[in-house]
Amino acid sequence: MYRFVFIFFVVILGCTPQVEPPVRRDTPPQRIISTLPSITEVLFDIELGDRIVGDSFFTEYPPETAKIEKIGNQYGFHREKIVSLKPELTEGFGLVVFP
Repeated sequence: MYRFVFIFFVVILGCTPQVEPPVRRDTPPQRIISTLPSITEVLFDIELGDRIVGDSFFTEYPPETAKIEKIGNQYGFHREKIVSLKPELTEGFGLVVFP
């Protein structure tokens, strides 16, 4: 039994996808899309709010987010709208995507 469990974990761990190395940039991103209200708040707290071009329908704070383009919520996103905003960085749900 223990041999089976050991072989099972070796196979599972051996078949997992390799993690890509982090992307390094020379300059900080100028166009950011935030998919979560909490991330939007953090971006405003670290004074990057002026770089946000899209955020979630549920983002209400800070009040400056009312004029930011809404791209969707955790149930679904408007892919065409995201592409049209031409983001350099998209953040949310524990992943960071550089298009």
